[in-house]
Amino acid sequence: MHGTLQGIGKIDDGTSAAIDGKSAVDDEIDFSRIVKAIFPHKSGLALLLAVGADMDQLRLFQRYAAGHVHPPEWVLRAWIASEQGEAPLNFIMAHLKKKPEWWKRHERALHVTEQIGNLNLK
Repeated sequence: MHGTLQGIGKIDDGTSAAIDGKSAVDDEIDFSRIVKAIFPHKSGLALLLAVGADMDQLRLFQRYAAGHVHPPEWVLRAWIASEQGEAPLNFIMAHLKKKPEWWKRHERALHVTEQIGNLNLK
């Protein structure tokens, strides 16, 4: 299957081949689905800009976004490490049936931080 990332787990049910013995074919997420959900227009260009790649790679990034080519791991890593990295990480985590404890703690911490920010302390 093209346009998928292996080794992360299915976004629809959170299974992982390393944990449950499913084949690598069952252990993929649709990278282009993530890109299109976050960047619905000019997806390839937006992804290229998010990861800081050179403009001469635009056609390749358009193919990643369209799901025609399997992107290398560094593309997702660079995207998550970018200023816009929260969006793909949230998309992946939102589609897991079972959230890991570290993610639940992270969400609680964000909620507490938001609540503190809403306090009028002046």
